[in-house]
Amino acid sequence: MNQSKSILCQEVPVLILNIILGAGLLNLPSLLARTAGPDGLLALIATVGVNLIGVLLICLLVLRFPDQSIANYSPKLLGRFCGFLFNLTFAGYLLFAAAIVLREFSDTTNVLMLLRTPLEVIMLTMLLAASLLARNGLPPIARASQIIVLLLFFPLLITPLIWAIFDWGALLPVFQVGREAFLEAMTTSVFTLAGFELLLIISPYVLDKRRIIPASILSVLLAGTVAIVIVLVTFGTLTVDQVAKMNDSVFEVVKYMPVPVLILERVDLIFFSIWIAAAYSTVVILLYMVSQQLAETFTISSGKNFVWPLCVVIFFVARIPANQQDSKSFIQIVNYLWIALVYGAIPFLLVLSIIRNRSTAAKRTILGKSKRRKKTRN
Repeated sequence: MNQSKSILCQEVPVLILNIILGAGLLNLPSLLARTAGPDGLLALIATVGVNLIGVLLICLLVLRFPDQSIANYSPKLLGRFCGFLFNLTFAGYLLFAAAIVLREFSDTTNVLMLLRTPLEVIMLTMLLAASLLARNGLPPIARASQIIVLLLFFPLLITPLIWAIFDWGALLPVFQVGREAFLEAMTTSVFTLAGFELLLIISPYVLDKRRIIPASILSVLLAGTVAIVIVLVTFGTLTVDQVAKMNDSVFEVVKYMPVPVLILERVDLIFFSIWIAAAYSTVVILLYMVSQQLAETFTISSGKNFVWPLCVVIFFVARIPANQQDSKSFIQIVNYLWIALVYGAIPFLLVLSIIRNRSTAAKRTILGKSKRRKKTRN
């Protein structure tokens, strides 16, 4: 393992929190309200529980190959050709995820702040800024994420100001939707809380791997708590019907927040600035992940040279959706890819690794017995 790329175990939850708490959380209340109404909050809580299972599966897999990333051990488990295809598919998923975050960020910024700025200019500006940090490698990204993650918890500090206009009755009635709508709400929110697949790439560079499981579970719990608080506050401040008709309901809540201190009168601008930092960190980490995945797939020491070409590809992929409906279809495809990866491919690889280790141990036992027999005969 290259020590210059190493990070501390306490930096793992920081990276996971940064990648999860990106652009997707702003649209989450509206998506849940449209899909399941007040039951969307319960669907989100269930999604957090399901994601805890997913992060545990990933942790169990990476700990079986402590000094290798998924690009290194997938060919050993699946065969060289199938492993190569799997690595390219995983890289493609990361690329599309980066394009979605970039497009969501650019669309929201274009609607709320930079009305006359072309969408392409916003995307290029974000990619240029993100590429500069992504090219510097994992340790600088982890240090920058430590600063950004502190900003992400600032909105929670001012959440008590909401209680003056909060109405618990807006969360009722519950248990009014069917099973299909509830599952659809979970599927909709599952990608919003995705990001812990980062472990598949960075685990070889974590120094104290014994603490990966608690650190990763803690990060998912913290991210899930933040998401639940955001949805709870949005549903309770506005009505669920109002939230369902909006695309950026979180900003509407912040805009009308009763702030007693004059210096925080434009709290919406502060919140927007923090959200820009969150989206930036998400794009940076995803850009690093896909470049590193490709570098290890093609056995190249560093993914630095992949960053600029990937920025070009991500830019054109992010321009594919012609409207908001196309963006939703795009996101839904990536949702299913993520579910197939975490709850399909990862358990399959985990089972294969267990079978492989048992067969290897059995061969060693047989070889040991045969050697002892030869020594006895001699």
